Order: sequence, then C-alpha cells, then structure tokens
Amino acid sequence: MTSLHALPTINEQDELDEIALAQDSVVDAKPTFATERGAFSASWPAPTYVRIDIDRFDDRRDELSAEVVVRSTVPGLARQIAQRRLPLLGTRSVPDLAKYLGGRTSGRKIDWSALLDDTFTRAVQTHRQGEPAIRLDQRQKLVDQELYALPPAALLRELTIVYGKPGEGKTWWGLAIACALQTGRGDILGLTPARSMNVLVLDWEDDEHVKGKRADMIAPPGVALTYLVCRRAIWDELDRILTTIREREIEFLLIDSVGMACGGLPPESSEAALRFGLAYRQLGLGAVAIAHLPKATQDDSMPYGSVFWAAQARLTWLIKREQELGDNGFTIGAFCRKANNDRPPLPLAYDVTFADSQVRFTRRDVGSVTEFSAQLPVRWRIQEALKEGPGTITHIASETGADNDTVSKTLRRHEGKYFVRVPNAQGVQMWANLRRDDLPRSA
Repeated sequence: MTSLHALPTINEQDELDEIALAQDSVVDAKPTFATERGAFSASWPAPTYVRIDIDRFDDRRDELSAEVVVRSTVPGLARQIAQRRLPLLGTRSVPDLAKYLGGRTSGRKIDWSALLDDTFTRAVQTHRQGEPAIRLDQRQKLVDQELYALPPAALLRELTIVYGKPGEGKTWWGLAIACALQTGRGDILGLTPARSMNVLVLDWEDDEHVKGKRADMIAPPGVALTYLVCRRAIWDELDRILTTIREREIEFLLIDSVGMACGGLPPESSEAALRFGLAYRQLGLGAVAIAHLPKATQDDSMPYGSVFWAAQARLTWLIKREQELGDNGFTIGAFCRKANNDRPPLPLAYDVTFADSQVRFTRRDVGSVTEFSAQLPVRWRIQEALKEGPGTITHIASETGADNDTVSKTLRRHEGKYFVRVPNAQGVQMWANLRRDDLPRSA
C-alpha cells in the first residue's frame, strides 16, 4: 500500500501562474492508484503532475459522496487546487469540477474530465468492493515473533485491553508500553519491542500537557509520540483518526480510555462494546486500550464485567496496585486474564518509583509480593512455596492459601513436569520442584 500524505494547501483564490509557466502542455501519463484505510488516491507523474485524493466516504440516501482533494505536484510548486465534497455518481460532479479546474490551470492542457471520471469510477468500485476475499492457505504467513509488538504485553495487529480499578496505574503502564514501542527501547519495561514504530495516542482522558509530561518522565528527555485529543465517540472521530494514521504513518495505537471513547453510552452495555469494536476494526492497527472496573465490582475477570469487551480483545491484562513504596512510588502487578492467540503469559510485576522528575519501572518477581500471591495460578504458587526446599501437602497448602485437596491434585497433575516426590528418612511423603538433574534420563 502507498501512504497518503497531505501536501501544503493554499487559498483557492490564489492563481497558479507558476505552474502554467512550468509547463504549457500535457500528454497522456499512466496513473498510479492506491488505497489505504478508507482513502483512495490517483497520481499522475510527469508531465501531468496531478494527484487526486478521495476519502470520508458517506453512503447514505442512495448516494455515495466523498471528499475530493485535487493537487498539482509540480516539483517545487506543489499546490492544492480544489477541495470539494461531491456525489461521486452525480451527473454534474465531473463536468462542474473539470470546468473549475480548467479555469485554475488554464495554462496547461489537462483533460480534467477524463482524469476525474476515471478516478471517481475506480474509487466507487474500490469502496464497494472493500477488502478482497482471500484463500487462507495462500495468505502471507507470519512467524511467531510477529505476534507481539511488545512481548508479552501487547499484540502487534490486534486489540490488547489493559484494565483495572481507578488509580491502579493502568495509564502509567499503557503509556510506558507506547514509549517503549516508539523508541524501540527494552529498558523502559524490561521487555524488548519487536521493533520501533510510530505510535498514536488517542486521548479522551487528559490533554497534551499531561500526557507529554508523563512521557517525558518515562523516557527522558522526551519521546516523539503522536498525540490526538478526542472529544466525541470513537466512531464519530474515525475520519480524523484515519487521516492522522495515513499522514503520520502510524503503526500502533494507545487508546485512553475505552469508556470515554464510547461517547456517553454505558460502557458495560453490549451496544457500547460492539460499536467500539466495529470502529476499532476500521482502524486496522494493533492497540493497547485502557479500560476500567467499577470500584464496587467483585468480578475482575473482564473489563466492565461485560463478556462483549472480553470477546473483542485478543489479550487482556488486569492491573492491580497492591503495595506502596513509601512516598516515592508503588508496586503494580499485571495478570493476564485472556490470551486468544498464544498460551497465557506469566504475570508481570513492577516497582514504579518517582525520583528526579523521572519514573522508573523495575521488574520484580510476582511471587515475592505477598499481596499478589492470590492472583497466581495454584501451580505457580506451589513452585514459589517450594523454592526453599521440599514440603508436605499440608505445609504447601498453608504457604499457598489453597486447600489440601487442590494442592494434591495440582501436584499429581504436574508430576514429572514441574514437581517430583521426595520421601524423607521418616517415610513422610514430600514434594519438591523438579530440578534439571531430576529429569528422567533418555535411553
């Protein structure tokens, strides 16, 4: 696909005498057609030097209209000639615009009717066709490393939702992911990005000063994130967002936050979730979206307690803030609650510290944080309890908070893979973590 970049605009009353002088006749030239995220373009090289961009399609009342921008691309003299919203199938659209353009470029012999008619016809066909059907066995196959933008925190091409109760540190963690991706730095979160990429922050919560200051603290002296403040529902902001994605060559999104992006619809409703999901799909990029849990909720398995949000995300992380670090920070844990495309990643934990106008995320062992232990699967809790040496089922149960029966079943289920029986001198049955030298020898 070819990126669509806006050229400098001028007042339409300005004359284009310079262009007329640059070339006083034009012969046929073969155009290049391109589509990208809802936009269509046609470009004619030398000697024509014309580009027509069509986007903001609106297919209502049996009439397909769109915004049409016509530019001259003469090197060094690039100019916007016209910008109109037109019915692409209207009988007067081509002749009226062609007449106007002919008057604006009277010194050049351009068959505007032919250019416009060809472009409008192809744009209508492309818009109606949408994305073509493909055979799955002939698709471009991806390697495993291309699944994640920032393994294991954020997917490269699909929606990752980071959620939790207010004040848990969700935005800090989401913005740290964005900074790591924009810079390509692995030291920000102790996670290595697949590559550096242009990130767009879609912000319903704050403003550029708040987000900019936080980004400066995370990745001093600053990071070149693209920022777009949003005031309406995401489905009403689509044209602005898509235009920014095309013009800035955006490759990843940070959405803060899902609830505000629903434009006043109750975020726990199916309508809000489905409309958000439909709009997001049209953006065509991977994203980390910040979502919330009501303070009083007892169910933290999914954002807003709604299965519709959980169904649309391919990866979800529950963020918990469980420990204060004096006056200079706190500890957060990130627990995977859904992973569609891969096995669930291990939990992540960070000490988040503030000092010298900077914020640092320092990785730590989740099992070492007492408040997080209940969030870990029983098998992981048992492994943590046995780090100091073998133990009985009763001892393991007291250390993990699980009952004896659950501990016994978990040990037996993973015997030979994670755990091994270790009887002591008194014949008491004990269990230990399976070490490398405990593995069965192959013949």
